[in-house]
Amino acid sequence: MFTVKNHLLNVRIFCSKACVGQYNSKIAKEKRIRRICPICNKEYWVKPSESHKFMVCSKKCRGVSQRRRIIENCFICNKKVERTPSQIKKSSSGYVFCNIECVGTYNSTQNKQLKKTCLICKKDYYTIPSLYDKSKTCSVNCQHKWQSKFLIRENANNYKGGKYLNCLVCGTEFYAYKYQVENNLTKFCSVACKQENWKKDVITKDVFKKKRYEGILKHRQMFPKETKPEEIVRVWLEEKGFVKDIDFAQEQGLFHKYIADFWFIGTRIVIEVYGDYWHGNPEKYGDKDGLTPLDKHQKYQRRYDIERLKDFEKHNFKVLVLWENDLKHSINQLMTNIIKSYKLSPRREREM
Repeated sequence: MFTVKNHLLNVRIFCSKACVGQYNSKIAKEKRIRRICPICNKEYWVKPSESHKFMVCSKKCRGVSQRRRIIENCFICNKKVERTPSQIKKSSSGYVFCNIECVGTYNSTQNKQLKKTCLICKKDYYTIPSLYDKSKTCSVNCQHKWQSKFLIRENANNYKGGKYLNCLVCGTEFYAYKYQVENNLTKFCSVACKQENWKKDVITKDVFKKKRYEGILKHRQMFPKETKPEEIVRVWLEEKGFVKDIDFAQEQGLFHKYIADFWFIGTRIVIEVYGDYWHGNPEKYGDKDGLTPLDKHQKYQRRYDIERLKDFEKHNFKVLVLWENDLKHSINQLMTNIIKSYKLSPRREREM
């Protein structure tokens, strides 16, 4: 007698591993399959999962069966051949053959070939019934020609629903995938054509310029960053009594298009601080002898700066450009001339 825990009362309980083994062997015997050995005619039992392995009752009988040979006649040439019972059983045709040539001869009689006409060279050829509907050509060369002619675009084997489009810039035909066509994601054959379209048709539009301005303004408000030349100008103004956001504003958006470096509040005076490299200082960069040639970015920036200054003039704004190199050497002279020439003064002094 032995005790068990409450949660095991509904489970079969055994007192030892020996009892577990006896129980399992009893159950296993009840599920086994009865067989008669074909060699010694004795009765034996096998598990259902091993029924395909144990075809005889013992190793001794297995050795006898492996040595056992049956003499048969080749179905084609009638030559006598020895085969094991398992080899005869595995034959899909049910016949015995002496070599591969006889197998081929038999297969040729069973697979009667049908006549077809090649779609490329128009010659007659023969094919087996199972390939009659699929076969189109008589040879590999004709097959390649047929594929290059017919299996293209929508008829291609790997076609996934795409479409051929014409590039909006150069007119070249190019392939677009199904998801690109359905979502209108592509209109250009290459990155170069896309960039060319941006230059001519996108960045020149007022809608784009407005969106670009709003994006830049939002970014600068979230991540304010002052350049070294801008810092020099701001510090000078504050030392002379000008108060930021009262007398002047930094990074001020104008016309819903541009952002000015410094704007004197209540006036139409704007100071733009240009970095020597970024904007291509004409005293350092250019095509003249002794100057560093302009790179791709500097050429673009110069064109953009000219367009920008023209827009400021259209709105009757006076833009004063200060170069980084001049600020480092003569900030006091430059700023004093600006303040005096345009009669600029801190609000505090004007109210006194």
